[in-house]
Amino acid sequence: MSEIRVVSKESHETLETTTKDTVSLSEASVILIKVNKDDVSEIRQDGRNAVITLKNGEQIVIVDFFNDSNYSTDNSLVFEDDNHKLLWVQFTDNNGVLLEHITYSYLDSIEPLLYHDGAASPWAWLSVPLTAAGILWWAHNSDDKTDDTKQKDTTAPDAPIIDLINGKDPITGTAEPGSTVTVTFPDGTTATVVAGTDGSWTVPNPGLEDGDEVKATATDPAGNISPPATQIVDAIAPAAPEIDPINGTDPITGTAEPGSTVTVTFPDGTTATVVAGTDGSWTVPNPGLEDGDEVKATATDPAGNTSPPATEIVDAIAPAAPEIDPINGTDPITGTAEPGSTVTVTFPDGTTATVVAGTDGSWTVPNPGLEDGDEVKATATDPAGNISPPATQIVDAIAPAVPEIDPINGTDPITGTAEPGSTVTVTFPDGTTATVVAGTDGSWTVPNPGLEDGDEVKATATDPAGNTSPPATEIVDAIAPAAPEIDPINGTDPITGTAEPGSTVTVTFPDGTTATVVAGTDGSWTVPNPGLEDGDEVKATATDPAGNTSPPATEIVDAIAPAAPEIDPINGTDPITGTAEPGSTVTVTFPDGTTATVVAGTDGSWTVPNPGLNDGDEVKATATDPAGNISPPATEIVDAIAPAVPEIDPINGTDPITGTAEPGSTVTVTFPDGTTATVVAGTDGSWTVPNPGLNDGDEVKATATDPAGNTSPPTTEIVDAIAPAAPEIDPINGTDPITGTAEPGSTVTVTFPDGTTATVVAGTDGSWTVPNPGL
Repeated sequence: MSEIRVVSKESHETLETTTKDTVSLSEASVILIKVNKDDVSEIRQDGRNAVITLKNGEQIVIVDFFNDSNYSTDNSLVFEDDNHKLLWVQFTDNNGVLLEHITYSYLDSIEPLLYHDGAASPWAWLSVPLTAAGILWWAHNSDDKTDDTKQKDTTAPDAPIIDLINGKDPITGTAEPGSTVTVTFPDGTTATVVAGTDGSWTVPNPGLEDGDEVKATATDPAGNISPPATQIVDAIAPAAPEIDPINGTDPITGTAEPGSTVTVTFPDGTTATVVAGTDGSWTVPNPGLEDGDEVKATATDPAGNTSPPATEIVDAIAPAAPEIDPINGTDPITGTAEPGSTVTVTFPDGTTATVVAGTDGSWTVPNPGLEDGDEVKATATDPAGNISPPATQIVDAIAPAVPEIDPINGTDPITGTAEPGSTVTVTFPDGTTATVVAGTDGSWTVPNPGLEDGDEVKATATDPAGNTSPPATEIVDAIAPAAPEIDPINGTDPITGTAEPGSTVTVTFPDGTTATVVAGTDGSWTVPNPGLEDGDEVKATATDPAGNTSPPATEIVDAIAPAAPEIDPINGTDPITGTAEPGSTVTVTFPDGTTATVVAGTDGSWTVPNPGLNDGDEVKATATDPAGNISPPATEIVDAIAPAVPEIDPINGTDPITGTAEPGSTVTVTFPDGTTATVVAGTDGSWTVPNPGLNDGDEVKATATDPAGNTSPPTTEIVDAIAPAAPEIDPINGTDPITGTAEPGSTVTVTFPDGTTATVVAGTDGSWTVPNPGL
């Protein structure tokens, strides 16, 4: 006989332990019978008694188990099998309704069936029926009715299906319809429930944790128990889904935990749901969103855990057109675009290259070998799918011209010109370099590292497309030019001079103002005269193209005109001569308007050719000093007529030779031995030259050359060196003139007693007379 133990629900004390086949109950109790469920053939109600028939024919009667014929009871029947597992035998549901089949629930102990703090029923602990462990037939006997029995079923049901479990939602699944599903939790507690006609079942979630293992078996009404099913609790919500950038038209896409249900909520409150694929991707239609709209999405995994919401703001505005940097024929193509946008570059042959712009907006794609003039286009598509207008760039595959390097000295910045916007790289003799971008006017400058005369400096220009020019070379000129020459300066004419060709001449005036000019290829330069005054000091320096500056030159202003030049008398053939301020330029103007110029020598003398002037012609001359001051004009009338033949007085062998000629003419006396003597005739025409000791009968000649250079015909005189005979004196009284005779033409000199004399020329007849002084 099986062992039976009766435990008080109120006191939790054992009231009776027996192996008899009958026990009587006096209070609400738990009746534990050591018997395997499979050894039980039937359980039936007999009045208020419960009758248990074992397969071996043994019967156990529990007196007063039921409260009445309606199967209600305050008692609990529990079987304990050979493995000490406890099976609670249930006749009614939690509402006291008779079950179609007796159901069994596994217990870890009878504790839940006992009263606690006045609790009256184990259904207070089990709010819903727990999983059935097996099915037996149910029979009852009442009021002359016979027992019903059913055909025994020995085939176990399939293992139940346990839906994915989270940490709070009821646990659900499917099993054989009508089977009792027993769910076992990690702490050993169980819950039982009868599967519905569609096989579905549900039990409360006791507050499971992630990773907990939950098992379930299904027991059909015949008591056949299925293999156990196992499900691991997933109590961790999935990560918030990723929402790809959204525009106003394209489907909304993203990623979430694979198999999770993504719920997308739109600004108007409507939603769209979709299950994420095995790769996590999902997509829902775009309802026509507008820029700035907020879209939310949550992911609910199969266990029912829901992620935090993800939010994405609609971007319905296309990005700006990308920037394409200048392109050459070989280097990678680069530019900028909206950071994170996809740049699509289209080449002339229709091929494309794509790249995502970096966080700083920069992008680059390979150069397929473009040619000069090719057109390259690019668009930027932002993550939301909005496409920018296209940008266009024309390929520049031609290198810029060689840059110009301005002359370089040893200290000043190095400058030059190059293609505007090109990058100029300057290479110094030690191999170091300096780079600078040429301005919009092409100019550029870099610091001078302290170069020396003769150093070689090179420069190349790389245009924005990356094409590099051939190199330019410049030799350093660190030696200053010589001081410039300043021509003499007057008060009005431009200031001129000479300097190193190509140098910049800076002229400084007494008031501190300056004038600059570049010396020509012949070195000449000129600047305006600001109205200088005599004695002003003017300075000038010359700065060569390399920037080296000469010592200063100084010139004192000469603002006073020279005196009018002297013109010597002019004839019709001889050169025209005269005197003027030494160094002045004499300009001679002839009657026909032609001129001749000559610089007066250090002694002031000057001469110009005679163009064949005529007597009476007027010749003018001015003198311009080195400062440019011009004298008043001088005038001379041409004298082209020779003077008359000079007169030679009779000549003896000792007395000076005298005569007369054109006043101012030069008398040239020629002696028999060929020697000459010259003398200028006085204003009265008289002239005299020494007698060289002539002999009687010598021939003496004379010519007269006037100041104009016209020479007279010669005159001749024969020397008379023999004295005349003594004169005859007629008798003299005290009053009458004294007379006498002498050599005709001779000069008779009469000497009186007081020493006074009187002279007279004897007439052609030899007679002569002088007054009587009162002898």
